[in-house]
Amino acid sequence: MRRSITMVAFAAGLTLAVAPVAAAQQRAEQPRANFSFVDMPIRDVIAAFASLSGKTFITGPTVKADVTAEIPGQPWDVALAKILQAYGLSAVEDTSGIITIDTYANIASRTATEPLVSQIIAVNYAKVAELAETVRQLIAACASSSAAAAEAAPAEGGSAAAPQSCGRGTVAVDAKTNTLIITETGSRLPEIMRYVRELDRRTPQVAIRAKIISVDRSATEELGLSYDVGTAANATVPNYQNAVLPRGTTGNFTIALGGDAFSGVANANRIFRTSSALSLIYTTAVGGNNLTTFLDALSSEQPSDIQAEPSTTTVDNREASLFAGTEQAFLLTPPTIPGQIQAVAPQIYRQKIGIGLNVTPHVTANRQIAMSIKATQQSLLSITEAGPSITERTATNEVLEADGETAVIAGLTQTQVTKLQSGIPVLMKLPIVGRLFRQERLEERKQDLLILVTPHIVDEGEVVRPPDR
Repeated sequence: MRRSITMVAFAAGLTLAVAPVAAAQQRAEQPRANFSFVDMPIRDVIAAFASLSGKTFITGPTVKADVTAEIPGQPWDVALAKILQAYGLSAVEDTSGIITIDTYANIASRTATEPLVSQIIAVNYAKVAELAETVRQLIAACASSSAAAAEAAPAEGGSAAAPQSCGRGTVAVDAKTNTLIITETGSRLPEIMRYVRELDRRTPQVAIRAKIISVDRSATEELGLSYDVGTAANATVPNYQNAVLPRGTTGNFTIALGGDAFSGVANANRIFRTSSALSLIYTTAVGGNNLTTFLDALSSEQPSDIQAEPSTTTVDNREASLFAGTEQAFLLTPPTIPGQIQAVAPQIYRQKIGIGLNVTPHVTANRQIAMSIKATQQSLLSITEAGPSITERTATNEVLEADGETAVIAGLTQTQVTKLQSGIPVLMKLPIVGRLFRQERLEERKQDLLILVTPHIVDEGEVVRPPDR
């Protein structure tokens, strides 16, 4: 059970009383106490804090003041720091644990000649190059703040004190062993090492499982009516060489108006002849000529579903890349300029065609996961001498999810409709009956892309397993 220490101080003496507290405190905190001082010499106050904390304090010769303070419910180190700050004093703890209390100016003057000490620190999780830059910034910030404090608090006798020497430190990096070699003053080195230990913590890992669903729906409809007018003779009719001849006729036909000649007033050219699923031919006699009607029809659907479930694990604040698709190689031959001889060898160009997903997770303090997500889909259009032509769809999102929840990225929908009409001028535009004089082709293609991203915080010792199939 934690204890709370109540300190009651009077002008004539000091009394300590200890009482238990039921409230839970963090283990890293010092015991909280109530502090009250009335016109007490500061050396007696420091002695009381030494008795309370079990620490050894050394006071400088210029430390003189009468303290009057009322500080309820604070740890002893916080209360002591506030009292020293109010009276223009500072405390420095060396590697042996002894705390020196003196004015800012005297401490800065004393540490200006303090010898430097080197310490090797093995780094476990952080990268030494990045951590070394942070330590250098701490040393530089210490130098600037110490110089400002020395200027604000002149030394005894009215002369300005030298700036504190904590800015003299250096940092060396050994990338092979992932260690830091820090050279600093003995009074400053423990604080730097404490910063390094706080920064060198195990970074959470995040397992990212994605499910990529690509749906492609293509539908085609063709309907064509075309006509030929001809007479019975010894000629070949391209549009219906193998057609059954009308009753009472023999041999082939001679086209009076047909083919390209007839296309100006009719539509004898059957543009859907090779692709139609249904072809009907009807021939009738009109006066001395034969009128032949051709019907070509097609209706087709081409559904396509592609599913991929890539997964990976990355550390906090590091980008993870997922890709589902193929990498195609193209042989590119540079064009030859007329009149010049080029000895340029063909080049091989590689292009990834598929779906790519880049995720950068960040684990928040309350164990939620903020993710920066970028999804990209490429499709190959054509290949030219200059290289392949591709279409690309991209979506960028910032989402916040709980551990194990799924983020859905949708909206990557693309619809393409192509319509072709060919027929007899004027007649093909007539309402209702216009379909009898034209040929139509309707092609619709709809592409949907759905991406599901599920992050999971990997705790220490947890095994990352592949997604269930």
